[in-house]
Amino acid sequence: MNEIRPKIRGLLNERQSLEKISIQTFPPCKAIDAVIDRFWHVCWALPEGEKYKQSNIPFPTQHLVLDPQNGSGFFGCTSGKFDYLLKGKGAVLGAKLKSGMGQSIVQKSMSELTDTHIPIHKLYPKDGMELEKMLLEQSVEKTLEAFNIHISQHFIEPTKDMIKVQNAVMKAEMDTQIFTLKNLSKALKISPRQIQRLFQNHIGLGPKWVINRYRMFEALDTLNGNSPVDLADLAIKLGFSDQAHFNNAFRSLTGFSPAKYTKRNRNSAN
Repeated sequence: MNEIRPKIRGLLNERQSLEKISIQTFPPCKAIDAVIDRFWHVCWALPEGEKYKQSNIPFPTQHLVLDPQNGSGFFGCTSGKFDYLLKGKGAVLGAKLKSGMGQSIVQKSMSELTDTHIPIHKLYPKDGMELEKMLLEQSVEKTLEAFNIHISQHFIEPTKDMIKVQNAVMKAEMDTQIFTLKNLSKALKISPRQIQRLFQNHIGLGPKWVINRYRMFEALDTLNGNSPVDLADLAIKLGFSDQAHFNNAFRSLTGFSPAKYTKRNRNSAN
């Protein structure tokens, strides 16, 4: 299976992180490409005694994850940042679902799974742990092949509502002038109430949260770059009324003000 190289988004302290971890992404097989966006493989090998907390801002979707270190399972949306403590040698393999497609794997409201997960042995009692074992003992390619087959045997086809949510999330991502639920409702010609209901059921979080998440991705894309940044201009571009509101939103999500984050990230490259 050929590796793909999409742009990495949401990685905090990007320069330092990419010195600690290796990230690969792979396309799904055709049988499941309606629901799986990509597979991702992260591995690391730190010196003995060294630890590193890897943080990222997750996408508004769910993941089916094989993680021998901290536990495999189906993970709902993470409302804040996601932290993972790296130590020693390890690897994680995940399937990133397309937004809105969570119920193709787990037939329940995604709002029940926000910030939590279903362990893989409960989701797939027969062969879930075998997949995890493969990641430890077999090559990534062989594990990916088995993972593709496994998902193709257990998923359900997308419903009309799932596809509506997928399209709505794509609109929020691609149209950088959408800052509010009202903007999104007008663009989609769907009532705000219907959008809220669909998002809660299929994403697990509301449309305003999804819109804000993509604006924060834009902020990180800019701050992770090398060019000078006018934070006041960036705040307006992202739809904030002023820099203070942007600072508060960014700090609440990442733990750092935009200025401190930029300085910290760029200093780590030196």
